[in-house]
Amino acid sequence: QQKGCLMLKTFLAGRLGRDAEHRTTQGGTDLCSFAVACDVGFGESKQTYWVDVTKWGKGAQGLAGILRKGSAVAVSG
Repeated sequence: QQKGCLMLKTFLAGRLGRDAEHRTTQGGTDLCSFAVACDVGFGESKQTYWVDVTKWGKGAQGLAGILRKGSAVAVSG
């Protein structure tokens, strides 16, 4: 059997369920966390999936300053 790393790439679009939060780890790395509500389907079969997202490193603090509840966002990673 071959052992290796599984790599997943994803793209999602939705609206923020809360304001983004900025934190700094004990090691000094910035991170920005937020939850995205993604709707799938239409009418009575519509479902909402919540996806927790974390941006690590450079740009995390600035991103947390502009992401507000209800804002439309698109995320890839």
